Amino acid sequence: MNPNKHPSAVILAIGVFCLTVMLGIGGPAAVGLWEQSSSATMTVRAAVTTPTVTCTTLGANNAVELTITGVSNPTTVSVAVKLPTEQNYGAGVAGLAVLNSTVDITPATLVLAKPPLANNDVVTLRIAITQANLSVVTLEYSYVKLFSQRTKVQCQATL
Repeated sequence: MNPNKHPSAVILAIGVFCLTVMLGIGGPAAVGLWEQSSSATMTVRAAVTTPTVTCTTLGANNAVELTITGVSNPTTVSVAVKLPTEQNYGAGVAGLAVLNSTVDITPATLVLAKPPLANNDVVTLRIAITQANLSVVTLEYSYVKLFSQRTKVQCQATL
């Protein structure tokens, strides 16, 4: 045996490990090293659909039908109106019934929502949709025109 030769680091580590386990000093730590476990947490999120509104002019331009998609079980809709030249919405009309994800907007609805509307105004609607779980989704729709002395309403393709 060569007195100048030292034991390797691996043999030394194994020896210290065995000594601590046999003496009972590092038993829990040693067991913890050998029985390591891990757990992973995974969050699953449903795809978020942005609500959209499409507009259909009904009958003799006496109403428009707004079809709401991307919202879970809409129950009621509130509508507030503003002119393009204004920054604030009117008080709005609340509690419009939703039938099969559609709601009808008449000239009277728009006039009640924002009294100073004039003839041939294209307005922006702020639509607040209450879902069956009572959460509210709000969006804007800018393509509804009030005309014919505020007695008719129609969908506009562009402003």
